[in-house]
Amino acid sequence: MGSAPNAAASAHTSHPAKQGMVQTLSVFIDTLVICSCSAFMVLCADIAKNTELKGLGLIQGVMQEHLGSFGLLFVSVAIVLFAFTSIIGNHFYAEANFKFISTSKRGLFVFRLLAMLMVFVGAQLSLSLAWDLADVFMGFMASVNIVAILLLSNIAVRVLKDYQKQRKEGKNPVFKASDVGINNTEFWK
Repeated sequence: MGSAPNAAASAHTSHPAKQGMVQTLSVFIDTLVICSCSAFMVLCADIAKNTELKGLGLIQGVMQEHLGSFGLLFVSVAIVLFAFTSIIGNHFYAEANFKFISTSKRGLFVFRLLAMLMVFVGAQLSLSLAWDLADVFMGFMASVNIVAILLLSNIAVRVLKDYQKQRKEGKNPVFKASDVGINNTEFWK
């Protein structure tokens, strides 16, 4: 959807292709390993066959079946930590993006108030409505990012080729924007 590149963009590295490769590993771990482990735990649990539980309730029941009361405690603590860090992390991304667009202190104050209001409103919504709204907004975000990826793909390929060329030459790759035809950059000179 495009939220992980915010974190990757803030990394200090000698070549952006290095961070790009790290990000592909994080997608692999998150999507294939973590999600697959969760799915296999559900599929291997008897509770999943005999209940109409969905979402978090299902995972709590599955973990309780597999690990006893510790499983229920683990899921509860993990969800609280995940929710808290998600709110803080996404707010940081959004605020950094806002500051890139505008330096207005009044606008930033209004943005922060709206963010707090959205957290409050989101906590009051029914679970199904909250997920439905999240799906819609994530779809918008993914659509915008797909367009950006298509527009930037040529540059990304040139950056990767520059990285591979330097590696073949036995160097520790160092990126210079002008080497791949990118000019007037604030960074990577």
